[in-house]
Amino acid sequence: MIAAFVRKNLQATIERLNRREIFSCEFYQARNMDAAKKSVEDGGSFSHIIFDIAYFDGDIDAGLELLSRFSATTTAIMIVVNDDVNFGLAVKQEALKRGVKPSNIISGTGAAFGKALLEILIRDHVVIDDATSVPEDIPTVSETTLVASEFPGPVTALPASAKDNVSIAVAGAGAGVGCTTQAMQILLYLRSQSVDAALVEMVSRHSLSEYDGIMEDENYEIVDEIHIRVCGSDIYLGSQSVTKARAQHSYLVYDYGNYEGIPDVSTYLEKDIRVVVGSTKPWEMGHLNGVFAADDGSIYYVFTFVPAGDQQAVRMQMADAASKTFFSSYAPDYFNFCGNENLYRGIVGNVQASAAPSRPHKKRWFLFK
Repeated sequence: MIAAFVRKNLQATIERLNRREIFSCEFYQARNMDAAKKSVEDGGSFSHIIFDIAYFDGDIDAGLELLSRFSATTTAIMIVVNDDVNFGLAVKQEALKRGVKPSNIISGTGAAFGKALLEILIRDHVVIDDATSVPEDIPTVSETTLVASEFPGPVTALPASAKDNVSIAVAGAGAGVGCTTQAMQILLYLRSQSVDAALVEMVSRHSLSEYDGIMEDENYEIVDEIHIRVCGSDIYLGSQSVTKARAQHSYLVYDYGNYEGIPDVSTYLEKDIRVVVGSTKPWEMGHLNGVFAADDGSIYYVFTFVPAGDQQAVRMQMADAASKTFFSSYAPDYFNFCGNENLYRGIVGNVQASAAPSRPHKKRWFLFK
């Protein structure tokens, strides 16, 4: 499925290109930034996002802000569309810095846009290269040339230096309650706010490293023996990686796994922000007893899989911790942000954007294409 945030003239071109239904496309007419973010992040699954940089009534800054958001919180491949009048070289470079491939930036509208879009979709195997499936008025790939091929490369940023860190510890009240999922969602929330953040897996079994060989090679990078990068997110493996991670990032999210299995609980309790992920199932509630005993009133609680009708009753049962009790949104994919900003802002607070180190662009794919 493709999501399209485009103006009416571009929508008409896409609909003409797709009149034989050679691909699936959902058009969105979001009136504001929040509505656009919700459209993609509220459980949607898209292989590509076609984004018109002037989508918000020609407001290029708003377009770049939304482009940054989608690049950080989704695994979709971004296809950026511009027109020659409103999209100067500086803005092209801004799109490139946000991870958009040069060949995925399309200049112009009408036939030129249709040609370039068709080549991208065939290249990415969304459309089969079959002339019989392409409308007669759209040239086949052999006849097209991407306008974007002449664009300059990304601007190189200065390397990151050592930073003062904010530490966020996440542990689960029991096994299999979604600790790693919530740690990743916090990380993706921070990235959505343009914060330079990383996740440190403190448990001996590094579950995120097991995606090696499952994901596309372009989406899984081994930086070194203690540092991997998955879908643009930096993951550090084990306590021995903490020093390196602290030197590279402003925010660190520590995934401790099962709270009851932490060898030294003091390392969890000393972090700036402490989160416990739990379940309200009767046979799992007992795992919270050890947490309650250690809680000095500063721990945040995130409960998973709680029906909306039961949430108020759970808050009442949490008594003094009610104000620090939250309920997670549906998050089926580790590497896509669920879009629930209110939850994670309530835990992390307002964050200050920080510069990230320069990294080579990695193509983003869904886990199973």
